[in-house]
Amino acid sequence: MHQFYKHTLLLFIILLSNTLIAQITIGTIEYDSTAVDGYTLFNPNSTDTSYLIDNCGQIINTWKGSARPGLSVYFLEDGTLLRTSRMSTGFYEIAGKGGLIEKLDWNGNLLWSYELCDALNCQHHDIQPLPNGNILILALEEKTVSEAIAEGRDPTKLNQPRIWMEYVLEIMPIGLDSAAIVWEWHVIDHLVQDFDSTQNNYGLIADHCELFDFNYGNNKPDWLHFNAVNYNPVLDQIIITSRNWSELYVIDHSTTTQEAASHSGGNAGSGGDILFRWGNPITYQAGTAQNQMLFGPHDPQWIPDSFVNEGKIIVFNNGDTRLFSTVDIITPPLDSTYNYIKPVGTAYGPTNVDWTFVPFDTAGFFSGRISGAQPLPNGNILACVGAQGKFIEVDTLKNILWKYQSPVTNSGILGQGGTLTQGGNSVFRCTKYLPSYPGFSGHILSPGNTIESDGHLSYCSVSTSTKPANTEKNSFKIYPNPTSSQLTIELEKMEKNTDLSVFNALGQYHARYPINQTNRISLDCFNWPAGVYFVKITRTCLARKSLFNANSSAFIHKQAFRKLF
Repeated sequence: MHQFYKHTLLLFIILLSNTLIAQITIGTIEYDSTAVDGYTLFNPNSTDTSYLIDNCGQIINTWKGSARPGLSVYFLEDGTLLRTSRMSTGFYEIAGKGGLIEKLDWNGNLLWSYELCDALNCQHHDIQPLPNGNILILALEEKTVSEAIAEGRDPTKLNQPRIWMEYVLEIMPIGLDSAAIVWEWHVIDHLVQDFDSTQNNYGLIADHCELFDFNYGNNKPDWLHFNAVNYNPVLDQIIITSRNWSELYVIDHSTTTQEAASHSGGNAGSGGDILFRWGNPITYQAGTAQNQMLFGPHDPQWIPDSFVNEGKIIVFNNGDTRLFSTVDIITPPLDSTYNYIKPVGTAYGPTNVDWTFVPFDTAGFFSGRISGAQPLPNGNILACVGAQGKFIEVDTLKNILWKYQSPVTNSGILGQGGTLTQGGNSVFRCTKYLPSYPGFSGHILSPGNTIESDGHLSYCSVSTSTKPANTEKNSFKIYPNPTSSQLTIELEKMEKNTDLSVFNALGQYHARYPINQTNRISLDCFNWPAGVYFVKITRTCLARKSLFNANSSAFIHKQAFRKLF
């Protein structure tokens, strides 16, 4: 009878253990002490609320906009929030539609708004605040079938009575709800086509890689699908990504509007033509599928320290057709005067990336749409796995230092252990701001509750790491497991200054044991309350570091054991 009771209890405890482990799924999931100290801004795609959180997942501030985002949001140096909202206009019903731009103060009061969505034009996906207070807007303009044919579009590639052309506006905010257009650039001014020889833009794309082939790609109205715009204030250049064409483009912002519509003028002397393109040389007949490097990319931007001498660019490479995502960094080829080297008969370089991040768990990092990657001042990278609503910070050695899972979904805010569905808690992008950022001046940054009501703060209450200083693997054994009296923990090899910490199932600190002299330690746990405990083994140097492989899953280095009555 006694044996039957003990066996029954063991099964119960094991079930309880699995449940508790599965619950740690929302909010801050991993937090290393070497993650950049800062505050992360994001707006879930399912809500009108923008969140600013600390590394613990605690809310620093929120702003409520007029509608769901459309899609980007920025915290400005003057302490205001600049966000887009999706307007219900009946026009341009595409993924990424916006139409309304709003500026809110710290307390959420509306300071300025601007509408751009009617039958002819609509803001979508992204905007970009400029240093002078102006705003770049990514927008669509509708053209009729006859207008498209007049530009050399093959009629067989027009299966709807319209086509949408991409363009970029620069506006200067005025008053409470107005703006002046001060600069613009239109794709329609930079087309080449070999279908209609009577048109002025007739030619071979292989001879004009600085232009867009009007008959490349799909037959949909949204044939290019730009999704992000960014600005380099040192070079006075703009970078854009196209999801449909799997490319990034650099254009000259130093031009006048008239020059931007031409092929000359500006600092580079090329008017509004493409200065640099990269990712898919098939689009200009300079390569094959084997040469393709980008797959539905998002969020290209220059790495600030390399603005002039190298011009390094970081981009989230979604991998929508190869089914895994990466964060890639490249160095565009520049000549001695820092102009992009235009290829002759070959593809734009580089042929390889400088650095790429792809985790061991590729499924946990895959997002076929949206997403972004931000270079941080210390060299770390913050990635937003958009379709999963997941944020991951990594160092240059590709160790994961911080992982956050947004709890905001289409059906509400999840609690621990809630079911996540692909796309159900999506986030377009996230951005981390340092505590010294000017926008925080004069504001009290007091952490509140987590977004989820049952958030875990254990990663913020103890100064221990959850990821390694290096990728050297060091396994350990725990036995007997489960136990009711004594527990033995054995390291495969011993390293100096090693600590063993024990936490209960709620992540609360329980006990710490230094194990400097031996690779085996026995713990007397007879008087511990029955339940589930986690063991973490760390080595202390300048900062605490775990001894486990960086590509290990979340619980390999936090092995659980169960104690019986």
